[in-house]
Amino acid sequence: MTNKFVIKADVYQNIDVIWETYTDAKHVTQWSFASDDWHVTEGHAKFVEGGAFNYRMEAKDESFGFNFMGTYDEIVKHQTIKYHLTDKRNIDVEFKKHKGYVTIQLTVDAENEFSLEQQKVGWQAILDNFKSYAEGLLKLK
Repeated sequence: MTNKFVIKADVYQNIDVIWETYTDAKHVTQWSFASDDWHVTEGHAKFVEGGAFNYRMEAKDESFGFNFMGTYDEIVKHQTIKYHLTDKRNIDVEFKKHKGYVTIQLTVDAENEFSLEQQKVGWQAILDNFKSYAEGLLKLK
């Protein structure tokens, strides 16, 4: 049985903007890191069911980096994205619309290298970066 954890954030932005900034690689590279000493140097995604993604995560001091890669399993616009990583862990992302905001909830299969708490803190930091980025954008065309 796989350990899972759940994180969430309420994002005060239009669902269309949220969806685009969460799914378009040109935006993902701007927010998908846990702290300011990391960045995404390159990102590619074919955002369709069965499509693959690959984001290169790098420490800004160039001391470490890795590729975050996987495949999209299920996409329901404005509702759900399910994908699995190359290490076979599953991530389910749910978008729940409310008046004036959207709750984004991720259910993540834990890995075995870091503690559950460390993983939860790291993934929450990335989701919080997304929230800040998305809320800072004007409505997209």
